[in-house]
Amino acid sequence: MFAVRATRTRHGFLQAAAVVFVLFLGFFWTAGAEGVPEDEAERLTLESAVQRGLTHATSLVLAQFSIEEAEIALEEALIGRLAGQPESTVQQAEADLADARESYIDTLVQVALQVEEAYYAVIRAEESLEIQRRTLEQAERQFAVARARYDAGLISRQELVQAELSYQQSLSSMARSERQVADARRQLARLIGADENTAFVLRDTFPFEPLEIALEDAVAEALARRSEVKRAERNLAQALLRLAQADNPYTAPVALRQAEMAVRRAEIQLEEAKVQVIDSIRQQWYALKDAEHNVASARQREQLALDNLAISEARFEAGMISLIDLLRDQASALEAQLNAAGAVWDHNLAKARFLRAIGRKELPPLPQHIADYIAGWED
Repeated sequence: MFAVRATRTRHGFLQAAAVVFVLFLGFFWTAGAEGVPEDEAERLTLESAVQRGLTHATSLVLAQFSIEEAEIALEEALIGRLAGQPESTVQQAEADLADARESYIDTLVQVALQVEEAYYAVIRAEESLEIQRRTLEQAERQFAVARARYDAGLISRQELVQAELSYQQSLSSMARSERQVADARRQLARLIGADENTAFVLRDTFPFEPLEIALEDAVAEALARRSEVKRAERNLAQALLRLAQADNPYTAPVALRQAEMAVRRAEIQLEEAKVQVIDSIRQQWYALKDAEHNVASARQREQLALDNLAISEARFEAGMISLIDLLRDQASALEAQLNAAGAVWDHNLAKARFLRAIGRKELPPLPQHIADYIAGWED
């Protein structure tokens, strides 16, 4: 940090050196990794990032183990049926295998969503970094002008100190934005199985595109697609089948009562699953609509702040307002720009989560080994 000193020549040299250093670092962050020019960095689309994330995900390996265990249990049940074990054992093993496969798909979708969120986070952090870089350049120029005006006796010492504080804050914000970019890139690199120092440039753009879907349609789609509802429906079907098998003169009354309670339990669990899905979709639908509204509002506030800043700059040049007033409007404009950029990414994240919540498994082409594995499942 700098302080106003009598030795302004040395002070100005240090400030200029600090700005050059920060902008030098900023060049490399834009390139994708420190010390790597952009034309040498790897191009990474969202599709390729998701594919690499799926290939690298250990959670999918664990989910595949669960499927293999369920397949072994089913084979044992089929052999046991030949030895006289009840048909219900086979049916339960089949249901368990279906659950394991659905869990695998759920895990696959969750991994894809994590990569998508991490990809968005990098772009968002880099957008904020670029805004902070422009603000730092402006603050440095403003401080230089303020120092010259102070030396000429045109502004007060208070205004000079305020300009210096604004400059120092811009330096601090720039450093913080660089750390955020580095953290976001490290997180994405981990998810896709890349070295943390891998240089890559994100190539996709994501315009603001509101999702048009009524709440009632979203709820209906979720109830038809969500795995927990399907699982509860299978459990109910199995319970009803066991009850039908138990409903005969040879079944003990206690066993029949147990089968009846199992059916009722499965019915309750199905209703609870539906209620939870409905509540979740309703909350996420409203969150998505709020995010859409926030984009429009943030953009309006951004434009208003920029217009106010343009007026303040003209008034300052005409000597109608103080430097402190101008710096205040510059800070407001910066905040509005950051909020507007952040609102778009908040909406994109809310939209991605909402689509997953209603059960839309919108995925890029799967890695070949995963596609072949899923295609090999028996009906």
